[in-house]
Amino acid sequence: MKMRLVAFAAALSAASAVAGGAEGFWKDKESRFLSARFSGDMRDTIYAEAVNAFRSHDDDKGWWQGEYWGKHMLGAVAAWSISADDGLKTWIEKNAHAFVREFQRPDGYIGTCSDPLDTGPNSDGSEKFNWNIWGRKYTVWALLEIHSMSGDRFFLDAASRLMDQTIAQLKRPEGPSIDRTGYFAGLPSMSILKPLMILYRATGRKEYLDFASEIVAKWDCDGNPVPNLVRNAFSGRPVHEWYPNPGHWAKAYEMMSCLEGVLDYAEVVEGARKARLTDAVLRIERQLLAHESNPMGSVGYFDHFTGARACPNAITELCDVVYFMRLERALYAATGDGRHIDAMEAAFLNGFLPGVFRDGKWAAHGVRSHGTRHFPAPHQVGMKYHHCCVDNAARAWKDVSEAAVSIGDGGSVEVALLFAGRYTLRDGGEDVVVRIAGDYPFGGEISISAVSAKSRKIVVRRPGWARAFAVECVGNVAHVRLEGEVSVNSWRVADDADVRTRLFEQLESTPEMAGLSRRGAGTYVTFGPLLLAKSTLCGTPRKSVLAERVSGQSGWTCRLEPMTPKATHRAWKATFSKGGESFTVDVCDFASCDVDDSSAAFSIWM
Repeated sequence: MKMRLVAFAAALSAASAVAGGAEGFWKDKESRFLSARFSGDMRDTIYAEAVNAFRSHDDDKGWWQGEYWGKHMLGAVAAWSISADDGLKTWIEKNAHAFVREFQRPDGYIGTCSDPLDTGPNSDGSEKFNWNIWGRKYTVWALLEIHSMSGDRFFLDAASRLMDQTIAQLKRPEGPSIDRTGYFAGLPSMSILKPLMILYRATGRKEYLDFASEIVAKWDCDGNPVPNLVRNAFSGRPVHEWYPNPGHWAKAYEMMSCLEGVLDYAEVVEGARKARLTDAVLRIERQLLAHESNPMGSVGYFDHFTGARACPNAITELCDVVYFMRLERALYAATGDGRHIDAMEAAFLNGFLPGVFRDGKWAAHGVRSHGTRHFPAPHQVGMKYHHCCVDNAARAWKDVSEAAVSIGDGGSVEVALLFAGRYTLRDGGEDVVVRIAGDYPFGGEISISAVSAKSRKIVVRRPGWARAFAVECVGNVAHVRLEGEVSVNSWRVADDADVRTRLFEQLESTPEMAGLSRRGAGTYVTFGPLLLAKSTLCGTPRKSVLAERVSGQSGWTCRLEPMTPKATHRAWKATFSKGGESFTVDVCDFASCDVDDSSAAFSIWM
């Protein structure tokens, strides 16, 4: 294993199972967000809008309302897994039963296009802006999650019938292959690979593995058709240079969905094929970090891979953050390399959390590095209560909790993330309850205990950013002490960098952003895994928040002194020094820059 680990063993006593997940400084936001969408009257109102898309067939217009039933139910299952609310579980099962009975046609199709065959391409052979198979992907995925939650074979059978119909449709002699359906070089359609692999594991049916093999083979072809993910991974070229016009084909969150599916597929193949596929995804991930990373811990420029690292105005779509976290988690599972969980953590703290507004009722479409506010998710394709980023956000809480603590080889408890909380794990019919307490990632002292019917080893991953790390076992409790450092980081850009003002400012929805795009190099500060920012929430005037003192200069150091926060999770007085020059500015954790208020202002650029 490549993880940096400190292990200790303790004798553990028995206890009953409990539900839960992470706690701490973001737990209230999680609770508000999940409650706003999955409890009370709003639960039925939001759900009804998603269901109506299957009656209206508005997606015949080229819309993508078909994704929302699946995404919303995936979020509902995530909310149940965190709350263990029996009422929510009953609600999910009842509504999902009714949904399948009403909308699954005799041939198995469930969709929001009136014609199942309406997938593209156009009559002239060009790509058709069509999301028919993309919507089915989320419906299949949700049905499989509901089956896993409930154990009800009804949902597995419904998912199988829908997948069978999709495969049969694509295998017609006159039908297009899956890479010729939809838009963005077939990436949305081919991302069905992920739930396809879940379905294969649940059923063992060879035809599902055969279909998965066909999809993966289309990414390793002679002649280099777009996007040829596996073959291009070994080219050594950045993703945005694989083909011309990456803004047309290099759709970020859909591509990362496909890469997650490749890793899932690689788990069931052997030898050189397995190694090649895993290596391909690793190579693409390294290219993304080198050429598409942004200071918020994510990759891509507003949902495309177009060389985001060279742009002085960073904005990341919240969907990209969610799927980058999923990709890094999958790579961690595949390789055991701790840097992937470090990347997931940074994306969660700095890209995801500020994008969910603190009242929990909505989220950002684009998380900006600076400005008056993050770009709010607009009401999309005629929907009032759904947006791709808002619906995807619900599942991210579950992704992080599941990544934090898991059962490893030999029944050991693996602690990969040190977020406070109570975690219940299932191992061979037994509930193992793990409790993590502390002020992570702000404080340096954490305690970990576990309750199980038998003695287990607990393995604690050392965060890659920790400059000091120690574990001491006292009885059944492990005490972890770690220390992060303050780092002043330079963001270098070319003199002729593409500023992308229109995409960054989004004046149609946030007119107060006019003139706030940047052109030059920047300097930002991190404390351990946390990105820091200036903010009017700290009491700093807007003009000072948006001004820059050290950007483009080297040699500065920063010292932090804790302050009593006013309207943020944490606050510090940051003292910057270089030679005989120094100045101070109040800063907060960037996650606290989560207010949907045009009069507020924030900036990571110092």
